Amino acid sequence: MKSTKFNYKGLALGLSAALFITSCQIDESQQMEIQEETDVLNATVSLDNFFFYDDLEGSNPLKGVHVQNSTSYGMNIVSNNVFKGSKAIRMELRDTDELTANGTRTELLFGKVDAAKEKWYSFAAYFPSDGYKMDRSNEIITQWHQGGKSPALSLRVQDDKFCIRTLHENPDIKWKYTYFGNFVKDKWTELVFHVVHSGGSDGLVEIWQNGTKVLTHKGKNTWDDADLPNWKIGIYKAIWNKSTTDTDRRVVYYDNIKIGNKNISFEEMISDVTFDLLPSLDLNIEKETSISVVDATTETIYDEEMHPGEIYWFSRIGTEKLNFVANVDDLVKRVKFKVFKEQSNGSYAEIRSSEDKRAPFCLFGDNGKGNYYYGDPLNKGKYKIYVYTYADEEGKVAIGETFSSSFKLY
Repeated sequence: MKSTKFNYKGLALGLSAALFITSCQIDESQQMEIQEETDVLNATVSLDNFFFYDDLEGSNPLKGVHVQNSTSYGMNIVSNNVFKGSKAIRMELRDTDELTANGTRTELLFGKVDAAKEKWYSFAAYFPSDGYKMDRSNEIITQWHQGGKSPALSLRVQDDKFCIRTLHENPDIKWKYTYFGNFVKDKWTELVFHVVHSGGSDGLVEIWQNGTKVLTHKGKNTWDDADLPNWKIGIYKAIWNKSTTDTDRRVVYYDNIKIGNKNISFEEMISDVTFDLLPSLDLNIEKETSISVVDATTETIYDEEMHPGEIYWFSRIGTEKLNFVANVDDLVKRVKFKVFKEQSNGSYAEIRSSEDKRAPFCLFGDNGKGNYYYGDPLNKGKYKIYVYTYADEEGKVAIGETFSSSFKLY
């Protein structure tokens, strides 16, 4: 069983843009996102519009940055896989790692640099295929952290897709997940963030990937009852605090870490590196995904919108030949379905996966003329269905939130 362990290693350290951080106090929050409150001194720097800039090439990289890590392999400066120059940070997290700061993490915590709400952030990251297998459970790779609360703004990876998690505009829904960009392994990716930190409608998050704008998100992105956030980069996988997932290891390399003030230019935040071209996309999904249930014998909609826990009785529908249609935003060009069925031991096993790149987007397909197929019909039991949406027909550019729902067939 894991035990809480505090190991604030001093990783070899510095740059003239130093951040000075003092003690760390621990608090717990909801949703297994156990975070730490920090007491930090304001940092002062003199690099024009940069609050912090470290390309790791100096003799003392990351001086003063607070390290949260419990293992010798968790965080190291390396020279065998770099973005620019001769050095990068290699981070590794395993599901058996001792907890540090009450969580399964290897992260760098930056101090408060300025009281202004508007800032820029950037870093380059590399995800090796042999150290970053696909996992249905997400993990944080950078977050904006406000004391003992779950981060109101964080960048995550789930199912080999980038995802920004923010506070939802609907007060009855806590989190909003927005998928974006092109998650690529075995190549460096540079991400630039322009953030107006706010608990109101004036909040803004803009993201560029390898120089291409991939996301604009407007609305609240901070808790309004807490101080402005500290920035953290590194890996935090909350579910590993208490459980296991599809994989047991995460390796990420980081390089060229920057924090800029509101007056900095985009050109100063991005590196002079040539990347593979990405689709020129600035995608904002307005319509949330939903599922309709179709009677495939009469080609009619039986239920316009499935709700979690919905029960469908074959005797009332009049058939067991059903299809499931994803109702999506017009920007969506491809849809992936995954269906899981409850097993005798209470766990769920995947029983079907399919993709459709032509509307209407159906689990079992259709002929495009109102004839819905039913394939190998689902029989009685408890199910979970997931719907993933993409902006391109190849299924490389994920957008929108992943839809999920449970339902029962009797």
